[in-house]
Amino acid sequence: MMLRDGAELLVTTRSPHATLRRFRAEPGSAAWPDRLTVVAVDLRDPRQVLGLCERLREDRQPQVILIDNAAQTVRRPPESYALLAAGESGALPPGCPRVHAAARA
Repeated sequence: MMLRDGAELLVTTRSPHATLRRFRAEPGSAAWPDRLTVVAVDLRDPRQVLGLCERLREDRQPQVILIDNAAQTVRRPPESYALLAAGESGALPPGCPRVHAAARA
């Protein structure tokens, strides 16, 4: 909804490929790839969180809204993530929005 309303959006995720696939599947997604930035970061790793914060500070872009939905409390065995991990390898299709990795602090 925020992209449809004209906002620029930075999304953090451990699975950038899956995230981009979900965004691209949305009706009207061709109108806003230049306003979507996906950052690959694992919020469980404090170094990556600090790296992301430093990058945002260096970019000197005002952050108007922060939506935090990182409270994952369900523990699953590593093999339950195998399909998701497999989808994160390889190149992204042409025309995908920007994807960045969070800098390590």
